[in-house]
Amino acid sequence: MSQPSTIGNYAVLGELGRGGMGVVYRARHPAGHEVAIKVVLDPLDADYRARFEREAWACAQLAHPRLVRVLDVGVERGRPFLVLDFVRGSSLGERLKREGALEPDLACEIMAEVARGVAHAHAQGILHRDIKPANVLINERGDPVLTDFGLAHVAESHLTRTGQVLGTPAYMAPEQADGAHVDARADVYGLGATLYALLCGQPPFVASGVLAILNAVLHDPPRPLRELVPGLDPALAGVVERCLAKEPAQRPASAEALSHELDAWRSRARSSGRRGTALAGLGALLLLLASVLGALSLATRQEEQ
Repeated sequence: MSQPSTIGNYAVLGELGRGGMGVVYRARHPAGHEVAIKVVLDPLDADYRARFEREAWACAQLAHPRLVRVLDVGVERGRPFLVLDFVRGSSLGERLKREGALEPDLACEIMAEVARGVAHAHAQGILHRDIKPANVLINERGDPVLTDFGLAHVAESHLTRTGQVLGTPAYMAPEQADGAHVDARADVYGLGATLYALLCGQPPFVASGVLAILNAVLHDPPRPLRELVPGLDPALAGVVERCLAKEPAQRPASAEALSHELDAWRSRARSSGRRGTALAGLGALLLLLASVLGALSLATRQEEQ
């Protein structure tokens, strides 16, 4: 698909990126501000276009600071498109490539915020189905926002019919990889898989080729986080491992529940850090006091001699 000059009423300014499902353009709104437009690469038939528009307009009703807003929905030359807020910044996927793994506290802070946005969408009956570092953008204020709501569900049905796989296999829940029914717990898996990558710098499953990754997602346990991140708190590793359980019932019950677990872990870790700092300070004070007392004792003995 070559770059168009316009999409609907929007002037295309340049391409931002593309993947297996769609291409994203930077564009100018008729009112003058910049927006992002995501266009589905494969044309959809009339039934899927109608379904796409219904579900995309449902996504447009989502209003949460951790979700990129859907501003408009349309079809251009048979290809559905979404108009989104333009987020100035980079994705977590780009940051991982540039800087590597994040500190656990920051990783948990980011994913707790994203989980709250996902929980808001779930409360409206909307699943994401493709949560991964590349879909979490960090805006100019440093806040995370999740993008790509509104395309996944309809595109998944269309691609399944044509024998293709939607989503990123390394972050995909086993039931989704298996073509089974998915619910909100598939997004909990995606949140956990993304947190896994933020903590160690790689997705839960690494293999040569899509089929090998899908097979690992379905049948193999991920490599234990503490092997990849020596010294990682076992409690945090346990939260991530539960998110990645093969059986949905063994995962945290909801995205909201996961956000609470991550908040609680951060609170405990910070309290432990403060206690450790206080104990270290007390130890240093005691050493100083012992040194002063020793010097006084030595001076006293010298005076007596």
